Amino acid sequence: MPPPKLKKQLAGGLSMSEATIYTCASTLRATVKEVSLSYISRASTGTPPSLADLSVIDIKPKRYSSEKSKPLWGVENPGTLWKASEIQLLWGIISEEFENSSNLQTIRSEHLYLPGFFPENDKPGDSVVRGSIQAPFQSYI
Repeated sequence: MPPPKLKKQLAGGLSMSEATIYTCASTLRATVKEVSLSYISRASTGTPPSLADLSVIDIKPKRYSSEKSKPLWGVENPGTLWKASEIQLLWGIISEEFENSSNLQTIRSEHLYLPGFFPENDKPGDSVVRGSIQAPFQSYI
């Protein structure tokens, strides 16, 4: 990387400079897809059923007719006994009855950005998600 360029000389011998910074980030996103399958039975040849006889015909994004029809995702809330960086949080699509569970952070969405890295200085009871409002996963959507 080249050294910073002198941008402006300031009073008192101070200077302001600029440098190009390169960065990257990645994430995992869980979604639901509609998959069309084909199964060709070989039962007439005496061959037992096998997954090798199953083939994928088509994969499409799942379409939702309303906000309420979108999946309800949940991520385990580690509570005050654990740091999020110390455990592998459970996550997935959950039943409606758990939407307001104190043990889960939930969101109704077409997708879920999976929780990943947590800083070493997190504290027990820290929220799994960071955000300025109480909506779960606000910073992941």
